[in-house]
Amino acid sequence: MLQKPRGTRDFLPDEMEQRREIEMRLRKVARNWGYREICTPTFETQELYVLRSGEGIINEMYTFEDKGGRKLALR
Repeated sequence: MLQKPRGTRDFLPDEMEQRREIEMRLRKVARNWGYREICTPTFETQELYVLRSGEGIINEMYTFEDKGGRKLALR
C-alpha cells in the first residue's frame, strides 16, 4: 500500500468545509485591517533564494532543473 509523505494529509469534504469557513473569516479580518491577498509561484529560481539567504540555503531546498537546464527550487 502506498503511504503519503510524512507531514501530509488529505482533507475530505466535511473537513474542507470547516477549513474554508475559517479561511474566509481570516481573510475578512485581514481585509478589514487593510491587508490584501497575494499569490506567488510554487517554485522560483534557485538563484533568487541564494541571493536572499546565502549559499548555505542550498542544502535545505528541494531543487530541480527544468528542460532548459535552469535550477529551480520549491518555496
